[in-house]
Amino acid sequence: MKISLWNESSFHDNVKYLVANICRTLGFETREEYKGKGWRADVFVVANGRKYAIEIQTSLQSLNKTLERQQKYINENVTGCWLFVNEPKQDIELEKLPLFKLNNKEPNNITVSLKDRKELPIKDFIKDFLNDNIKFCNTLNTSAFEIRYVKMDCWKCNTENYFYYIGGFVSNCNAKIFHGDIELWNSDKLIFHSLIQRKVIEHNDRSLKLPLATIKERYSNMTASSYMSFGCKKCDSIFGDWYIRNAVIDTWYGDGIADKFMIENNKVKFENVIVDIPHWCHPGNKKFCE
Repeated sequence: MKISLWNESSFHDNVKYLVANICRTLGFETREEYKGKGWRADVFVVANGRKYAIEIQTSLQSLNKTLERQQKYINENVTGCWLFVNEPKQDIELEKLPLFKLNNKEPNNITVSLKDRKELPIKDFIKDFLNDNIKFCNTLNTSAFEIRYVKMDCWKCNTENYFYYIGGFVSNCNAKIFHGDIELWNSDKLIFHSLIQRKVIEHNDRSLKLPLATIKERYSNMTASSYMSFGCKKCDSIFGDWYIRNAVIDTWYGDGIADKFMIENNKVKFENVIVDIPHWCHPGNKKFCE
C-alpha cells in the first residue's frame, strides 16, 4: 500500500493514515483524530459492532499516563489498542494492556510485535485485532517444548553426568516463550513427567549417548525432606535443586548447553499442557490458548 507524502510527513501521521486506510479497506467505519469525553483517538473504528481507539505513540509515555488514558476508553466501552515505537519496560500492568511495538519505518515493511513473541505485518495485525483474532490469555497451551541438556559432574565422585530442563515452550498460537524450569523442591515438575522422560532418553540414545543423571525421589539434607531429583548415575548422590538452578541460570548466558531438541505435544500424546504464562494470543487457524 503506497502512502502519499510519506517522506514529507511525520512518522506518527504516516502510520495514522496507513492504519486508517487499512481500516477503511476492511470496510469499517473509520475516523481520524476522533474526540470522546476527555480523550482523542488517532484512529477511531467501529468494527463488528464494537468501538476501537487505535493510538500511535511515537513519544515516551509513562505507565500511569497510559493506564489513565486506557481507563477513559474503558469508561466509554471503547477497546484501546496502543502501537508504540518505543515499547515501555514490561511489568504486570503493561503485560495485560493491548500495547504493541511498531517495528521498521519503511512504509511497505512496518510490522507489529506481540510482546516480542510474534511479529505481524501491520495490515494483518489490524485486520486480526479488529476481527477478534488476537486476545489476551492468562495461560499458554503448549504445542512443543525445547529440551536442553546440561553437563553436571558429580560433587561426590566426580563422574560426568548430564541433566536436562525445559528451556522454552511453543504455544498453539506459535508464541515462543522462554521458561527456564527452575522451580525448586517440587516433585511434580513437568520435566519429570514420564512421557517427557521417555522422549529425552530416546533422543539421547539415538543421537547423543550422553551419560544421563538418574531421576528418582531422594532425601535432601538442605531441605530435610525428600523430593524427585536428578542424581549421579554412578554413586546416586543427589544433585540438589539449588545447584541445578544455578547451572540452569548459567546456560541463560550461553554457558553449558550440551545439546537441545524439541518435543512436540502430539508425539508425547499429552491431552493438554497448560502453563500460567500470560500473553497476547494470535493462533491464526488454530485455537486460542484459552
